[in-house]
Amino acid sequence: KEWALFQALLTLPQVMAEWLDCRVVMVFQNFPHLRSWDRTGKWEHHLRREIQQQSRVSYALISTVAEQQIQPSDLKVVSLAPLKDQDLQPWIEAVMTAKGFQFEPESQALFLNYVQGHFGDAIALARRVWLEQRSPSPLTVIEPHHVHRSALTLVEDLSVTFESLILLLPNSQVRVLESLALDPTDSPHAREYIQKHHLSKGGGLQGALASLEQKGLVYGAEHNYQIALPLLGFWLKYRLG
Repeated sequence: KEWALFQALLTLPQVMAEWLDCRVVMVFQNFPHLRSWDRTGKWEHHLRREIQQQSRVSYALISTVAEQQIQPSDLKVVSLAPLKDQDLQPWIEAVMTAKGFQFEPESQALFLNYVQGHFGDAIALARRVWLEQRSPSPLTVIEPHHVHRSALTLVEDLSVTFESLILLLPNSQVRVLESLALDPTDSPHAREYIQKHHLSKGGGLQGALASLEQKGLVYGAEHNYQIALPLLGFWLKYRLG
């Protein structure tokens, strides 16, 4: 009865808006791999229909979809590439200072390396650091081992989600993901890289990369085939190590 429950939940915002005589904004904050489970577009089609029918509700989906939009759509889309460290660094410094924390240079570099410009992962990891390092002192210094431990506990909490996602992927795509996690490269098609990680040659590798990009798990050549979910990459590397 999950589908019936989902349909009922999507009618709720309009009912609330009419009852309260106001407008409602629904924000879906964590949609990291929508296309992995909505392969037939059933969920998306129903959501689009509700958006058209609901006169007092606006929807915002914050998701990781690494590939360019290939179908014409009247939806407003704002695409953000991974942030550069020099752009993310001032924000994380200000946020941590406001919460009573200060990074050591090495711990800040480690934090930025774990999140790799992914704003959502940066927020999740920062929150985990806050929770695990609360101290009565006015200013708590965050050391590298604090960041590493927080990252580990965070991916351990996410491991069920990550494992479920991996189970949905063909073995060839899992192999490519694992290779990019263990050994990032901007040239996965290079003969040496293929031989080193025992990847499929030619069309098999290209098809796996294209499918991973379509699912929002890997960026394309414009972002050097970077894994689009850094915490997933960290979890894979930790699990394989």
